[in-house]
Amino acid sequence: MLSDTIVWKTLYFASFTGLSATAHFSTSKDTVLGGRTYKKILYDFNDSPYTSYMREDSVAKRVYSYIMNQDQLTYDFSLNLNDSVYLHWTNGYQYGHSPYNGFYKVDSVSAIVTIAGSRKLMRLNKQGYNTQYWV
Repeated sequence: MLSDTIVWKTLYFASFTGLSATAHFSTSKDTVLGGRTYKKILYDFNDSPYTSYMREDSVAKRVYSYIMNQDQLTYDFSLNLNDSVYLHWTNGYQYGHSPYNGFYKVDSVSAIVTIAGSRKLMRLNKQGYNTQYWV
């Protein structure tokens, strides 16, 4: 999943305001943090560059971010329909609780065709607040 040459974009859309923005991501060299190897992620959101670190557990099909000196589950691609996962966003909310934190339920699983071939598409929903799509 995380190689040295990946580049991707994420579209953020706030349905309550109608505003949207695009974030640009790319991977860079490996870095060892806390005894584990992470991929350096270069992130640019509205011309504000940021660096983060991610690692994948290909056996468990999970991706972790290194935030505040610890692993934080970012994606769990082992989930199936009706599974739930607790997602906690620390980054950017060091001084308070993120409204995005909480249990998300996989309410649909399908396939999507990408330039890299067919991929699993999961829709995760936090009731009453947020929906995420994972590919």
